Amino acid sequence: MWSNTDYRQAVGVAILLSLGITPKVQAIAPSMRENFETSQIPGVVWVVQRMEEFPEAERYYTEGDRLQEEGDLERAVASYQQAIRLNPNFTEAQINLGVALVNLGRISEAIAAYRNAIATNSQLPTAHYNLADALAKQQEFDAAIAAYREAIRLQPNYDKAYYNMANILVNLGEIPEAISAYQKAIEINPNFAQAYGNLGMVLLGQGNHKEATPILQTARYLFQQQGNFSAVSRIDRLLQQLGTRSY
Repeated sequence: MWSNTDYRQAVGVAILLSLGITPKVQAIAPSMRENFETSQIPGVVWVVQRMEEFPEAERYYTEGDRLQEEGDLERAVASYQQAIRLNPNFTEAQINLGVALVNLGRISEAIAAYRNAIATNSQLPTAHYNLADALAKQQEFDAAIAAYREAIRLQPNYDKAYYNMANILVNLGEIPEAISAYQKAIEINPNFAQAYGNLGMVLLGQGNHKEATPILQTARYLFQQQGNFSAVSRIDRLLQQLGTRSY
C-alpha cells in the first residue's frame, strides 16, 4: 500500500524531469531526485539564410556555435556578444547566447538574451520555449507557463513545451491541467517516455492506480527501447509496490 507521503512524492516528481530540482520541489519530493532521467537542453537555433549584410557578425556567430559545441562556453558567450554588437537584430545569436548562458548557470542574463530575441522577432517558438525554461529555473512559474503557451501557439505540435508546462502545473497543484498537457504531449509524440512516466506518477499521486498502471507499463516499455534501464528499474519497483507485473 502507498502512504499519503508516497502520494505526495509521486506528485512532486513531475517537475524534476526537465527543469531541475527547485527548492519548492525538494520540499515535496526529497527522495525522488534520481527518478526517470531525461536531458532537456535549451533549443539552439541555426542560421538558415546567409547574413550577407553582416559577414563579420556571421563569422562571430559561427565561431560561437563551434565553441559552444566544444564546451568552451565563456568564449562562446563572447563570440555571440560580438556578433550581436555588429548586428543588433541577430536573433539567432541572441537565442544561442541565451543557451550558453543557461549552461553557465547565468539564468538572469539568459532571460534577458531570450527577451531581446523575442523583441527582435516574436514569431520564433524556440525563443519563447527557451525563455520559459529559464523562467522556470528562476521559479517564475506563471511567466514560464505564459511563455510555453506562446511557444505552443506558434508551434502547435511542440511536445516538449506541453511536457515542461505540465511539470510546472504539477508543481503549482494544477493537476487536471497538468494531466491534459501530458496527454497532449503524448498525443503529439507517442514515444515520449518521460511524459508517460510523469503522467503515471501524477495519476498515482491522485490515487488512480487503475489508470496509472498501464501508463507506467508503457513508460517502462519505451524506456527499455531507449536503453534507459535505470528508469526501467524504478518503474519496476513502483509496479511491484502496486502488485502489478511489468511487461
